[in-house]
Amino acid sequence: MKTAWVAAVVVGVGGFAIGQVKPVEGKQGAPAAVPPPVRAQGTSPAMPPALKLGDRVARAQQVLQVVPELVVVGDRESYLAALSQWTPTRRFPVLIDDGSARAAEVIGRFARGFEPARVVRWKKEGAGAGGFDLVETQALRDVVAKAWEVPANLNDKGLVVALRERKLALQGVVVLDPRDEAWVAGVALAAHRGQAIIARDVIRNPSGSLTVAQADELATSIERECDAMGLTFRELGDEIDAITLTANAPAKIAAGGGESLALTDRLGRPGLGTELNERWAWSGQIFGDAVQAAYVAMSSIFLVPRSAWMFDGYPNDGPWKQYDLTAAGDELKGQAWDVEVLDTPSNGAKDWRVRASRVVDAGLLLVNTKGNADFFDLEPGQCKPDDVPILERPGMLHIIHSWSAFVPGDRELLMGRWMERGVYFYVGSVHEPYLQAFLPGRNVVARALAGGPLGAAVRHDKAQLWKVAVFGDPLIVLSSGMRRTTEKVSLEGDDVMDKLRERLKADEFDTVFRDLLLAGRENELARLGAAVVQQKPTALKQETLELLILPLFRQGKIDEMLAAYRLLDGTRAARGDLRDALWLATYQRLAKPTTELAQLLRANVRTGNIGRDALAAASVIARSAENPAAGREAALAWLELLKNGITDKAARERLEGAMKVGVEAWGKE
Repeated sequence: MKTAWVAAVVVGVGGFAIGQVKPVEGKQGAPAAVPPPVRAQGTSPAMPPALKLGDRVARAQQVLQVVPELVVVGDRESYLAALSQWTPTRRFPVLIDDGSARAAEVIGRFARGFEPARVVRWKKEGAGAGGFDLVETQALRDVVAKAWEVPANLNDKGLVVALRERKLALQGVVVLDPRDEAWVAGVALAAHRGQAIIARDVIRNPSGSLTVAQADELATSIERECDAMGLTFRELGDEIDAITLTANAPAKIAAGGGESLALTDRLGRPGLGTELNERWAWSGQIFGDAVQAAYVAMSSIFLVPRSAWMFDGYPNDGPWKQYDLTAAGDELKGQAWDVEVLDTPSNGAKDWRVRASRVVDAGLLLVNTKGNADFFDLEPGQCKPDDVPILERPGMLHIIHSWSAFVPGDRELLMGRWMERGVYFYVGSVHEPYLQAFLPGRNVVARALAGGPLGAAVRHDKAQLWKVAVFGDPLIVLSSGMRRTTEKVSLEGDDVMDKLRERLKADEFDTVFRDLLLAGRENELARLGAAVVQQKPTALKQETLELLILPLFRQGKIDEMLAAYRLLDGTRAARGDLRDALWLATYQRLAKPTTELAQLLRANVRTGNIGRDALAAASVIARSAENPAAGREAALAWLELLKNGITDKAARERLEGAMKVGVEAWGKE
């Protein structure tokens, strides 16, 4: 395994593993000069620290069995109590349902990836409706203690001493804020991996920036806590080599001069300031509310990808060629993965949008593009965050692109849209990193297949603090090692499928549709939903229709999806992910428009992409008319009406630019 790791480092651009990656020249969106490969010299026969850590993670998981049941809870006490049923040899996933359509979509996506034998709703006896905005730190330590069968009510150091005796525990530390809902991910990962918990107040603003001093304080406070608990952590390869920050903290550091650095590349480095070269741990960050954070944690623990989707939007020459994703795909195919690669000559904007008109069903995603946080350039053409494909199952994404994670939680930008789609592990840049800051996809794949945890596999082994961030559990390994058992969970809950037949007979479509979605039985949901939309549309409540749009898209029932969309009220039709599904699904229908499609698109133009959407809708209006001249006149009149209703200056300018293009194009027809 050592040879595989070293080989994966020194091939091609991976030679940056020795030395720093901070560039001295180059321009935004383009590579600076890529250095020649660096040969490994005087390598030690010892296992590299990343592989040593990956081996510890793998050995710990080999003794675990997975109960193939998904438990769904709705309150803090029930969540903690459910996790407390984990044992040193048994795990089962626990997700949070707050009653929203989004939560149903999140749970259903996980269920499609996990394929549980049963989905159980459970509530602890006597539990209230407690939210997730505050928790007692001792309650979190007790969950970890219970999972590893050590005494409860231990303090931080006492828990470390007890876990240390468990040999396979202490794979890292989890840093969380008990006032921040993302703690739900922290306690689950700490319990699963036997990690020490560091509880502290964290600045909560994932879209903001920390100052250098604030980042130093957070990093040094983690080191102080590790010292206080008696942990050995100062060198890679010792007891603690991983930090998982589960908090809605800023993901970037304002380094001065308009530059931003990645917080997750700062944590785990000794010293102060920004000129840091050494590392004692690899880190990752998980943010979001309780629903999202639990989803990220459970996906990290229980899902093992065996399929990959790759889109290489780079030219096939110069330094770009060293990042060729076809080679990464071949590496995975050699390990019997199911792989889809879009590369030259099928790597333009049209190719992307045609492919995104149907669901992407893969657990690992690798994408090479150029651009900023609000667009990505391909060969040829440009796409927007709106064009990010809809995922069938939870996915992990490595994206080589500038600025993609500059504002992580904003769905109008790239990372926010990918996270909304279901990505639970994301590698991207918080600023302009220059091409060589990233390892090529083939190197990442080779290092991960060699056994390295992803938090280490995606990073150069020795590089100065820079701009590539890791979001997710840094200790994920591509081979879980956990085996499924035939056991059932010991919690007395309600199987969501138990009363399905009776509810269906009573036309209780709201609960039937939601239960099918939660159970991951989307094929049945889409078939039933399509039939009801056609035969009993008035029997469907608005909240029931809302649950149906994405399943119909994913199952390829586009006519039925459009019929359901037309029944939505204005508020629900305006939901961002549903509108994205509408535009993705109809991309290949724009050339053969209908009056019904024209009406639907003109009512659902997206503000963030107003120029392109408006022009596409206007084109549909013009082409769907029987008289071409009258159609163009109607399209232009609608565009003027739309423009007059826009108060945002930037959006209005984008629309005016699109209108000019449209008028010129129609004038040539």
